[in-house]
Formats: sequence, structure tokens, C-alpha cells
Amino acid sequence: MEFSQECGVHRQTIDSMAGDKGYAPRQTTIDKVLKAAKKIDPDATYEKLFPPM
Repeated sequence: MEFSQECGVHRQTIDSMAGDKGYAPRQTTIDKVLKAAKKIDPDATYEKLFPPM
């Protein structure tokens, strides 16, 4: 399963979170991404996934 499907978040949203410096996702979107990431890496944090540019 693709990560975006696991999260329940559109692929473009994840791309924007990772590459668009000005993008500000909703907290619910961040929570969905972190929940899916923690299934892969229990130590995952938003900062580890999307470090500041």
C-alpha cells in the first residue's frame, strides 16, 4: 500500500508537506501522517519526517 493511502491523505498533500516551504497543513493532516509513519518507525516525529528547509 502506498504511504498516502495508508495515511488517508492525498499524495499531493504529502508532496507539499515535504517540499513546499510555505505550505501549512492542518493539524488533522499532520496527525494522520504521523500515525501512519509511527507504524513504520515508532520514533517518528514531524521534525524527522519534514525537517525545516
